[in-house]
Parts: sequence; C-alpha cells; structure tokens
Amino acid sequence: MKFDNWFCRFNDGSLIKEDDLAVVEGVEIYNSMIIHKENPNLKDIILAFKELNMRADNK
Repeated sequence: MKFDNWFCRFNDGSLIKEDDLAVVEGVEIYNSMIIHKENPNLKDIILAFKELNMRADNK
C-alpha cells in the first residue's frame, strides 16, 4: 500500500507501474516494477517481467 501511495503521489505521468504475483514453493510474492513510458523496450520488459513471475515456481 505504501508503495502504491508513493507512486500515485510522485508520478508525473511519465512512469508506469506493473504489479504481478510470483508463487515460489507455494508462497505468494507480490512485486512491482516501475518503468518510464518512453523506454524503447517497454513492451519487451513488461512481457519479461510477467513471464518471470509466471515461471517463478518452475525450477
């Protein structure tokens, strides 16, 4: 919650926050990533972030 409040308060509109969930050995780990909207690799980075979370429990 505190991280969400900070992001809402200080984001000038140039950033995006992606939230996701990784399950590691049955434990849910909520995580976030902040990235600049104009990053030329934005779509690839978001896709990789989501894929890493999805694969977290697959060793």
